[in-house]
Amino acid sequence: ADEIEAEAKERTDLNVERRDIEVFTRLAPPRYLLGFSVRRMVRHVEMWRDVSRFGGIAVHTSHLSREGTTRLTVVCPDRPGLLALLSGTLSANGLQILSAQGFSITAAPDPRNAPVDATSPSPETERVPIPASASEVHQMVGPSPARTEERLVVDVLYVTDEQGQLCEDPRRWRCFRTDLESVIFGGADVDALFERRRPAPTIAPRPASYTHL
Repeated sequence: ADEIEAEAKERTDLNVERRDIEVFTRLAPPRYLLGFSVRRMVRHVEMWRDVSRFGGIAVHTSHLSREGTTRLTVVCPDRPGLLALLSGTLSANGLQILSAQGFSITAAPDPRNAPVDATSPSPETERVPIPASASEVHQMVGPSPARTEERLVVDVLYVTDEQGQLCEDPRRWRCFRTDLESVIFGGADVDALFERRRPAPTIAPRPASYTHL
């Protein structure tokens, strides 16, 4: 936790407190803690905290020019078949997964259940809207209930377009986020989404054949 906190203090683009780090590292599975750098963990802590508190889905994309891929990080409520839903939604937008890692983790404890003293804010003051700072770091999509499910998943995927090239098209990534929200929270069918997003193949008409007698 000390190393993550030291990294968080240097990251002025993030807003992570020590208590967030301590809870996250206590709840995260051991293979997660062994699989990521401290720098990456800091971002995951913030995304996990925001989804725990505000609901919805946190999405962050990092385009890696040298590797020719996009690192896509998604934190959302855990559910069966989530990777298939992510893969189908990406495919509907002309994107493909090269590799993926997923980690299930308990949501952050509800701060409104913490002991309250005379100097603590009332429980009602904890029901605040998603802060602007969150959207500056990662996109929050989906409904914003006071609390979310007890189990979340941190998914880290490396993605390219269908030709295996880096995709930096902001419009396509916006469409992906919109589609993912409709699939996770709106019950949208991935197959129907695929048909709607992808143009029907154009087949040149075959010339009429005839037999000369």
